[in-house]
Amino acid sequence: MADCYYHRFKPKCWLEVTGEDAFDYLQSQFSNDLRGLEDGKVVYGFFLYRKGKVRADAFVMSKGDGVYILCSYFCEGAKIKEELEKTIIADDVEIEEKDAAGVVLLGKGAEVVFGKLGVDAPEPGKVVQKGDLFIVEGRRSREKNIEIVGGRDAFEGFWSAGKSALKSCEEVDIEWMEYERVVSKIARVPEEIGEESMPQEGGLESSGVSFTKGCYLGQEVMQRLNSMGKVQKNLYLVKIFSEKNNASEALFLGEKRVGELKCFVERNGERFGIALFKNRDIEELKGQGRIKFANGFECEVSGAL
Repeated sequence: MADCYYHRFKPKCWLEVTGEDAFDYLQSQFSNDLRGLEDGKVVYGFFLYRKGKVRADAFVMSKGDGVYILCSYFCEGAKIKEELEKTIIADDVEIEEKDAAGVVLLGKGAEVVFGKLGVDAPEPGKVVQKGDLFIVEGRRSREKNIEIVGGRDAFEGFWSAGKSALKSCEEVDIEWMEYERVVSKIARVPEEIGEESMPQEGGLESSGVSFTKGCYLGQEVMQRLNSMGKVQKNLYLVKIFSEKNNASEALFLGEKRVGELKCFVERNGERFGIALFKNRDIEELKGQGRIKFANGFECEVSGAL
């Protein structure tokens, strides 16, 4: 087993936001507080609908000189751009979609590799900027994972010069990364938390929602949930004992629908998934231990995300 792994990826979204009103505009749309970006902060959060449902997630970073980067692993950049542009009324804001690429490093040996690459690993919540590249902590695993990501031309130049430093690392594919994400209980947007979901359903409010900043789209619902309410359903990690089932498959106990399997991952014979359950049913389900659903799907409910 290697002590360092790497995975090359292409973010689905890499947007540059510019203009005199760019910061104020993003602050009014984003669920988390963007103050501190100019000091090297990276902020994870959401673009919400008015009723608090999730349009998209993103990392927001400052490129300097009033240019802001929106990066999302799995949410389409063109769709985010289109949705945001609908809310630009009299603001001096321009949004441009760019091509990007990156690599994520995981494992105990990653710090040695960073030394060979000639870049510094960032402090938590901070960005190390190297030209048009950004080095940030990722949201891939409960283990420390660091990403080097940026515009495609800048990244390919960096990769050509530095990829020999990764000879001691093992390259892994998206299936390996998905297994790591799932067992780390990290919800994926938009497949597991999306347009019918609120961040709280995936345990994402602590990392992606501010309850102290000023007004933003969806803020009233977020505040109400934080102060007096709770969501009706949550995502849970499940250990799976049956053969692979299709994602988005409804789960029934008898004729009662109690949940939905959102994803399935497998490694070395170990199977896990993320499932959505109604909170009113969860104590009964967890109390049963190993559960066999009506369609033959069999699992054990673990902790909430």
